[in-house]
Amino acid sequence: MFNITRVQVEILTARESGQPTTGAVFLGFGGREFRLTTGDPADFQGNTTRKFELGGPEANVANAARNDPTRPQLTTKDLNRPVYLRFEPRGGQPEWVLEYALVRAFGPSGERLDIWNTPALQDDTEPKTHKIWLGEDAGLIYYLTHASSAPGPTPPDPPEPRSV
Repeated sequence: MFNITRVQVEILTARESGQPTTGAVFLGFGGREFRLTTGDPADFQGNTTRKFELGGPEANVANAARNDPTRPQLTTKDLNRPVYLRFEPRGGQPEWVLEYALVRAFGPSGERLDIWNTPALQDDTEPKTHKIWLGEDAGLIYYLTHASSAPGPTPPDPPEPRSV
């Protein structure tokens, strides 16, 4: 059993979003939730990929101490719980369009332990059609798929944002 010392989340918000959402995005991981925001209102701007670091010296989320997988300590025993993104509608732009997400868990020596992603949303067509709207009229939670456990191949990085 290993301690989880850091969780990395990469999210691509789809182009349809245009203005950044005013809603809140949470990661469900290890039996608890973590708020995904750096404090930048454009965290979930359309056609933008953002990387969120939870735990460790490179933590970049707001309220990092409250969004830390070591407080209380999560371990590899917690990795059997569902991993999901939850959207909480708020304010004047209460919808969000998710195009891709990748979640990586890391152990005490920096080793990658597990990966989850959104294979159902992967799409090589133009324009992209595999994306999901989240909001009061469309649902609020999207469950990620367990992609691999270490050691093993790393799934591809999220797609690069396309120029408009």
